Amino acid sequence: MNENISFDDFVLSLTPAKKRFALSLIELYKRDKVNSDAISKITCANDIYRLMYPHLYGVKVEEFWAIFMTNAAKPIKVQRFTIGGLTSTLVDTRVVLREALLCQATCMAVCHVHPSGSTRPSIDDDNITMKIKQVCEVCNVRLIDHLIFAGDNYYSYSDEGKI
Repeated sequence: MNENISFDDFVLSLTPAKKRFALSLIELYKRDKVNSDAISKITCANDIYRLMYPHLYGVKVEEFWAIFMTNAAKPIKVQRFTIGGLTSTLVDTRVVLREALLCQATCMAVCHVHPSGSTRPSIDDDNITMKIKQVCEVCNVRLIDHLIFAGDNYYSYSDEGKI
């Protein structure tokens, strides 16, 4: 076998049955990684990054996720809300807040992927962060951070004093 073949090319070369099997193994690995690295409490942006890494590493389009937590910052639920394109994804703040209320979260963090690898927030990123923060304040849900995930790096609105 050619050792220089990319992972994507390798997967494309598989038969449909072997492809399903390989993708199932990858999904099981991701789930196990999430469970083995379970974070009992979110105390900083790096905790959010570590929790979300198995979900977001290698994602090739923008995705928007939320982590819903107890008042003690223990994760209750992690959920993806949107899958977008290469440069944007639409987020409906009402849908995100509805889920926070349904799982009785008192605080939450949101994150999204920049497939370009850039950690620099856009004006749209700033706007959605402030919009989510305002909606959360109305319902007494604390937004503790918005992380922009860019491969092996991240940008934290909280660390930068923007939340």
